[in-house]
Amino acid sequence: MEKIYSQPYSIIERKIIDNEQHIIKRKSFIRLYQDKITTDKNVFLMREIHDISYRQGLLNGMLYIHTNQGVFPYMVLSDPARFIEEVKKLIV
Repeated sequence: MEKIYSQPYSIIERKIIDNEQHIIKRKSFIRLYQDKITTDKNVFLMREIHDISYRQGLLNGMLYIHTNQGVFPYMVLSDPARFIEEVKKLIV
C-alpha cells in the first residue's frame, strides 16, 4: 500500500544506565496509508480511528489519535494541519 503522508514526531526515552538517568531524543514518522496509520510502536487501522486532534503548547504541539483502544499522544515537530486534513478524509 502506498504511503499518503508522513508527519515527523519526537520520541523521548528515559533509560537508567549505571545508576544515572539518560534522556534519549530521536525523530520518527507517523505514516498515513489508505487503510491505516503506523508509528514506531503502533498500527491503527482506519476503521479503529474515531478522530484526530492537535493542541499547540508553548514549545511543542501534541497530536492526538483517538481510537477504540484509547487516545494516543504524539509530540509533533511541525504543524500537522495537512496530515489531519488527509486523515479526516479517510475517517469520514
